[in-house]
Parts: sequence; C-alpha cells; structure tokens
Amino acid sequence: MKLNLPSFFSKGLGSRVGLDVGSHSIKVVELMPRSDGFEIVHYAVHEIPKEENRGKASKRVVSRLIQEIFTENKIANKKVYLSVSGQQVVIRQGEFPKMPEKEMLEAVKWNAQEEVLFPIEGAEIDWHVMGEESGLQEVLTVVVEQSVAPELIEMALAADLKPKGVTVVPIALWDYDKALEPTQPGIATCYIDMGAERTRVYFVTDDRLLFSREIPNGGNHVTKALTDQYDGPNGIIEVDEKKAEELKKIYGLPRDDDAGTTPEGISLKDIREHVLPPISKQTEEIYRSIEYFKNRHKQNKVHRIIFSGGASGLHGLYNYLKENLESDELERCNVFMQGATHLAGLAMEDIKLMGPSLAVAAGLALGQADKINVLPEQYRVNIKKTLTQLAPYSAVPAVILILLFYSMGQRDLLKKKQIELKTKSTLLTQVRQLFEDSKMPMDELEKLSKEKLRLQEEFSLLPGKDRNPVNLPEVMEELARLAPENGSFTHIEYASFLPDSAGNKGRAGDKDEDDTDGKQRRLILRVSGQIFGDEPRVLDSLTRFLDQMKRSPVFEKAQLDGSEVMTENIYTEPGIEFKMTLIPVLRGSTKTLNAFSG
Repeated sequence: MKLNLPSFFSKGLGSRVGLDVGSHSIKVVELMPRSDGFEIVHYAVHEIPKEENRGKASKRVVSRLIQEIFTENKIANKKVYLSVSGQQVVIRQGEFPKMPEKEMLEAVKWNAQEEVLFPIEGAEIDWHVMGEESGLQEVLTVVVEQSVAPELIEMALAADLKPKGVTVVPIALWDYDKALEPTQPGIATCYIDMGAERTRVYFVTDDRLLFSREIPNGGNHVTKALTDQYDGPNGIIEVDEKKAEELKKIYGLPRDDDAGTTPEGISLKDIREHVLPPISKQTEEIYRSIEYFKNRHKQNKVHRIIFSGGASGLHGLYNYLKENLESDELERCNVFMQGATHLAGLAMEDIKLMGPSLAVAAGLALGQADKINVLPEQYRVNIKKTLTQLAPYSAVPAVILILLFYSMGQRDLLKKKQIELKTKSTLLTQVRQLFEDSKMPMDELEKLSKEKLRLQEEFSLLPGKDRNPVNLPEVMEELARLAPENGSFTHIEYASFLPDSAGNKGRAGDKDEDDTDGKQRRLILRVSGQIFGDEPRVLDSLTRFLDQMKRSPVFEKAQLDGSEVMTENIYTEPGIEFKMTLIPVLRGSTKTLNAFSG
C-alpha cells in the first residue's frame, strides 16, 4: 500500500536551513548534505537598518526582514535552526561521574553558578558529554538566560518559521568544520568568528571544546575608526559612518607601501593609519588568547586557526594576521568556495565578503543542534501537538506515524533504562566490595599506622630532604586559572624566608641552609599585573580575583600590596596596575602563618 504523507511532512524534505540573526545582519543558508560535503540551495545576507536595531520595534522589523528573505529567495523549507551568543550565554566545561539526568542537571547548575551573572533558575540549560576518562565524564554545559531563546524564537515564529533547535555559535562552527574535514587526534583547532561588534575565539581538541573567549572588537570598530576628516587635494574631506563603511569594504587594510588614493582624493596611507589601530588591538588579543590556551592546556602549538564571520573578509586582513600571528596554518571559512553552489553573477569581492559570514548559518544547518539544544520545552514537538496537526488528515497514515514515533521513543527509553540499571548494578557491587574491605581488624590498621610513623621518621633522617616542599607548578597553574579574563600578569618573582617563633617573616634568602631550630623555609611570591576596563568592572575583577586567591587551597596567604590607575597614554583601554604578595601552602600542610610582613 502506498502511504501518502501529509504535505507538511514533504515540504522542504531533505534540505536543512540555518538562520543566524546577529546584531548587524541576518544570514540564511539552505543546504543539502551530500556524501562529499554539502550543496548550497539558497543563501542570503541582509543588513538590519541601523535606526531599527534597538528596542521592541527591532523584533517586528527583524521578523519582517526574515519573512521577506524567505519569500524573495524562494526558501520553501520553514524548519530552521538558530544560534545564541553574547554575555547572556555561559559555556563551561567540567568533569562529572555518571549519574541520572535529573542529578546531572543539578550538578551542572552547581558547577556553572560561579560564572553565571543572571538567575540560573529558569535559565535554559543543556549539556553534551565530550568524552570519558578514569571513570569521569567531560561535560560541556551551556546556560542561556531565560528570555534570550524565547525572544529569538518568537521572531522566527512571527516570520511563519518553525524553529527546530537552538545551539551556540562555537558548536555551529565546529559542526561546519567537521563536515568539511574529519577531526584528527591531537590536533588543536582555533575558531575565530569575527562579527560586527565582537570577535569570539574558541579552541577544540579531540572533540572537546576546551576554551572560549569574547573580544569586544569587531568590524564596526574599523568603521568608527575611519569616520574622520581627511586632507584632500581640494581641502578637507568629511567621511561619515556610511562613507566609512563603504571605504572599509572597498579598501580594507591597504598595504604599507600603497601610495594610491581613493576617487575622492583620500590617501590610502591615511586609510591604513586609521584602520591599523583597531586591527592591531584585535590581533594582539587573539594572540594572547592563543598563548593562554597553550599554557593552560599544555599544548605546544595550535595546529589550525580558522577564521569566519563577515569582518574576516576585510581586504588585507588575512595577510596581516598571518604575519603577526606567526602561523602558516591560517584558514578562512567560505561557504561559497567550500560548498557546491551556483555563483553566476556574484562578484569575487562579494564572494570574499559574504562567504565567511555564512559559516555559522551553514554550521547550524549541518549540525541541527544535535550536541547542544537550548530550545525551550514549550516550543518542542510532542505527541499531543502532533495529533492536533494530524487531525485534518487521513486517520490511517496518522495512526501509523504516531505508532512508529511512539515505538521509537519506547525503544530509546528501554535502552536508557537498561544502561541505567547496569550502571547502578556496577555501583552496588562496588559498594558491597567496599563494605567487605572495611571489616579488616583494627589491630591490622593500628599496625599499619605505626609502620607509617616509623617510615616517616626514617625519611626525615635521609640526607638531601627537601626543606621547602612547595608544588611550584601547581602554584603557577592556579595563578593562571584564577587570572581575571580582562587582566594579565606582568611580573612574578619569588624568594624564600624563615618564619620566626611568632610566625612572622624572618631571615630571607634562597640558600639551602640547615635550620637548627627545625623550622622550614617558606616561599613568598610577589606578583604584579594589570586589569583593563572601566572603573566598576576593574574593581569587580580585582575584588573577585583577590577573594578567589584567599579562598584557594593552594595559597596560605594572599595580600593586596597596592594598586594604581595606569597612565592613559600607555594603553588604548583604561585600567589599573596592582601588586600582590602570596605565600603558598606547604605540600601536605594545613598550618597557617600568624602573620607576615614585607
């Protein structure tokens, strides 16, 4: 018997649509997956009018623009995948033992709460298990502020679309890259998405998203830098924001030796002088992010650096980044060049500018939010909604489809319960074994304790015994872990000292001399650094950093020695310089010094 499917099942069957709504523009990609990659069916990039991208009016404007894009480009498939990003989205990694789904939800909430600056209750939360090692699961967690996803979805619904999933930008870029090139073990990849307002940096190794960072610098900063008065052959030339955007798209970052002029008579050297500062600042921040990742995750190098986003298509930027990032492995995402599509009538300059900006939308369509999906529950399809949609159609096909979906759901549920039962059985066996092991006679335990004391006494008599057993690598790793995101260390020095009888700092020096009174030499660190940002942000970062250092189990003492505002002409961004004194905890010790000075 031939089964006639309802029209809403066949509409757009086989194709996938990614919709990337940014602060500056709307990008849409409809593609068809193939064994050798993907084929672009339809695409569109539409800028949001600047006067309409603020407040509630923007939602109506964006919905209307989305609807017009789908109509004008004849995109029949209305099922779309969306992305969220920004400060209201928190991405965090953590290690957890295997546990039921409800317990995992509470565990990831607890793990993420220190980074979440909005109410975590009511927020959309999803997680993805990236791998397992030594019985612990490495889990990627995404927390999205309660109002973000619904606002985006309501705009899509107002445009007569059907949202199927919502994920985050790094996952979309990751999915796009994996569709083109299979992941190789041990290869560290850096994804850099350069947007209008921000540049986002992500690092992936062995199918694990290890680190992410947002840099508040994007294409609009170049436009603002070009907005100025220029000396022309016939006098002063006024360049407003609209003209600056045009100059940016045409000339980008001119070469240092380029002696030409624009038709208006603006020197290309003048354009370079205006464009270079924001580009240089952005490149410096990218370089610092790469170095931090290598130090934090003990990587010798970042093997691949992949750029995407509309701002990455700036003329001359690729060569500048290649020179200043000191890497030969720079790649650019370009949907037009990496996927099969019809490019007739599209100028090469448009291909270079538009192609990178479509990478996130293409990644959304390819990945279909299979790893992370923060689509709120009220927008998800359930059996009741499906029955309501099928009611006007033939009863027999509807019943068959419902039974098929129900059967598949029950099989998945059964498989999940079997895995859960096996896990609990294993845990029960381990608990029983631990119970049996705990029944050992107390005299045997006492015997072992005495033997331990005897060995410790013998060890203390051995020559060459370390008199200052501080785990210096652990100290440095803790400093790197707690460092403010908007700050850096400029100087770290350390020395040893011998506490006096009151616990105060006594003799200084770094010689391995014998101490007749039995005291151990202690390590003291002097740390200098900088924190950037406006005054409230700097004070918040410094307070939080000092509090975390005081609460850290690695340091016994943490003291702020002083701070002062940096001279304005040193950096382009305001900030402070600070000095701090730290005393690490001795390995295996829980003692606390009464005081220290200096």
